[in-house]
Amino acid sequence: MRIVLRVLPIIVILAVFLMANASTSFAAKLEFGNSAYGLNQGQKTDNVTDNFTGTLGQGSSFFSIFPTWAWWAIGGVVGVLLIMIIVLVATPSRKKRGPAGAPIRTGMPDMEGMEGPQGPMPMPNAMSGPGSYNAPVGTAMPPQAPGAFPMQEQYPGAGGFQAPGQYPSAGPVTAPYPQYARRPIFSVSNLTITPNQVKYGNPVTISAIVSNNGSESGTYSVVLRINGMVENIIDLMLSPGASQATTFTVNKDAGEYYAEVDGLSGVFVIIPLVPANFTISNLTIAPERAKQGENIIISAIVKNNGELPGTFTAALKLKGAVESTEDINLGPGENGKISFKIAETTPGFYNVELEGLTGRFVVEMEWQG
Repeated sequence: MRIVLRVLPIIVILAVFLMANASTSFAAKLEFGNSAYGLNQGQKTDNVTDNFTGTLGQGSSFFSIFPTWAWWAIGGVVGVLLIMIIVLVATPSRKKRGPAGAPIRTGMPDMEGMEGPQGPMPMPNAMSGPGSYNAPVGTAMPPQAPGAFPMQEQYPGAGGFQAPGQYPSAGPVTAPYPQYARRPIFSVSNLTITPNQVKYGNPVTISAIVSNNGSESGTYSVVLRINGMVENIIDLMLSPGASQATTFTVNKDAGEYYAEVDGLSGVFVIIPLVPANFTISNLTIAPERAKQGENIIISAIVKNNGELPGTFTAALKLKGAVESTEDINLGPGENGKISFKIAETTPGFYNVELEGLTGRFVVEMEWQG
């Protein structure tokens, strides 16, 4: 229909044009016939030619074909046709516009006629969105007028809602949080090792601060591990929001140790003690001149310079040969005196050597008169 209406103005214009040409030819033939008739009556040929030319000139005017009222009628018809063409061109087709009252879908492909795995795909319901009711796929929708709202039967009936009596009755007021939320929450901080380097035999103090960040009192077991092994456990009772320092005292052998308390860690070192080592000084020989068989006292001072107790054995040599030995026990840093008592009957000079210290004495011969 749209094609016919668009082609119709062209047909009208062509018809008008053909009618104008036909009218001109008719007028020319009519005048020629009259002139021919006059020629038979004995008129001159020149008069026939003049009449034909004049008549042909009058008939060749386009607007003289129809009277004025006919031209007004033709103009009205052509105007109405032009208005209809403009309206049809400006109005979108029904397929693009859709049914009356339906939302215009822009940018969406026409899904009508598309085949799915189970038959033609249903078109989406115009009333979609929160709170709207859409029938399941494959269910025929009841007919409704274009642009009308969904019928009441599409919504669940009143029986789908619970009656007021189905709600539980008011009971005792419960806590806003579950009971397990009220519990002690512990944290450990500020691990301190004092001193972190100490001589063997001296204690090491390891301390930390335990806090209860929960809403109830509780007991927390603070575990001290040294080199991965449990060394000691202390239990602390803390009220909500309280903090308390816990202290461990340890004594370990010489070595390096790794201490850990609840994820906090540190290192301390036990330095081994210096073994006992001795020095000897102040060699004394009394008397240095003695008679045959007289006692001579040879002594010296021994000091233990180590950090452990020990025993020192001193050997006294006379003339390069060991004469006697003596033991002395000394604690760390302790001094002691070691003494030898000898009596020589053979006169002469005697060289004395005591652990690196040297001296001499003389045994005099007794003269008898």
